[in-house]
Amino acid sequence: MARHLLRLILPIPVALLATSIPAITIETVPVGDAGNANDPGALNLYGAVGYAYNIGKYEVTVGQYTSFLNAVAATDTYSLYNPTMGTESDIAGISRTGAVGNYVYNVIGLPSHPVTYVSWGDAARFANWLQNGQPDGMEGPGTTETGAYTLNGATSTPALMAVARNAAASWFIPTENEWYKAAFYQPASHGGDFDSYWSYPTKSNSAPYSDQPPGATPDNTRVANYYRDDGVANGYNDGYAVTGSIDFSTTQNYLTDVGAYAQSPSYYGTYDQGGNVTEWVETMVDLQTRALRGGSWVDSSIFMAALSGRNNYQPQYEYGSIGFRVASIPGLAGDFNSDGHVDAADYVTWRNNNGSQADYDLWRGNFGATAALSASFSLAVPEPAPWALLSLAWGTGAMIVFGRRSPRRPLVSRSDNCGRPGRRREL
Repeated sequence: MARHLLRLILPIPVALLATSIPAITIETVPVGDAGNANDPGALNLYGAVGYAYNIGKYEVTVGQYTSFLNAVAATDTYSLYNPTMGTESDIAGISRTGAVGNYVYNVIGLPSHPVTYVSWGDAARFANWLQNGQPDGMEGPGTTETGAYTLNGATSTPALMAVARNAAASWFIPTENEWYKAAFYQPASHGGDFDSYWSYPTKSNSAPYSDQPPGATPDNTRVANYYRDDGVANGYNDGYAVTGSIDFSTTQNYLTDVGAYAQSPSYYGTYDQGGNVTEWVETMVDLQTRALRGGSWVDSSIFMAALSGRNNYQPQYEYGSIGFRVASIPGLAGDFNSDGHVDAADYVTWRNNNGSQADYDLWRGNFGATAALSASFSLAVPEPAPWALLSLAWGTGAMIVFGRRSPRRPLVSRSDNCGRPGRRREL
């Protein structure tokens, strides 16, 4: 009998049974209203998206990025980790120990802070990792170099600027239009502004208040982590949101938990698209730079506004106020590891995360379905034998499973007239 049972479990590859790094969860919100027009106030340049998609409810966090590093960056071939992540007190979030080939990464402080000191290339590699089902392994094809984007070792400006989203991408960096719509759009017919676009990503045409989260202001539905000093001693708009001071401290962490301003979401339910960290988007501005949106903890309100908040940098640039969020196209029912196939690997993901019977039924009912994936990251996984459909240990609870960089300080160090760290130029 024992020999018979052993024969039954052998058809599932051993590689599918081991996951040393727990899967991370990226919570997303759906962005509907497909076919919306561009923002007329922005000279009809931004906001139109002709399809439904999902976008990260929150910015990618220190905890999520640490899991990514521990999964793929034991050697860190492409410098996904920036040592400043562990040494700059105002944003410190991740430490690294060990030697090349055996690096280990740990969270410093709060895992729910947004990750910073990430380049556009880092964000693309993180998206590839999600696309590929959050595998463990060296940075390379099937982990960080193929998937939503074909990077294949790209680290220079020309190489990273040549990278485009693959047609079959299911996890990716949002385009400027995708990001802008999620932040500012609300149909006039559903309570939005007269032209269906707000000026700020808090469903408002008035600049948010700057205050500690969740806010103690006249209107807590528009509060953000950014710099605003109105010169009035009333407990808010007193400088940096976290400290309520105009003085910059080199020992203070200025980030807030993602979603901490719980009463200040966008129409679609995203958080921190204004303030906390400026976010990379996929869109190229010119031949050498990609766009960023949203402003940060050190910026004024002009950097988070719809019409004035666009910035751009070379795609390998990193700074203590730059992070990102990801977006996705709704995937196949039952494709729990988001690799574009409903197969045996999804059963393993379901089992390891104590999936519900309803989730299992989705998997079983869609077994064998495949999205139109590019050859660069299609995976061939043996079909489970019929017995596998009958010998399951039922789990409980809902399952949502979805699945950092380079060693240098900022390329420039500027200061504005207030004597605080300077920011990017407005375009």
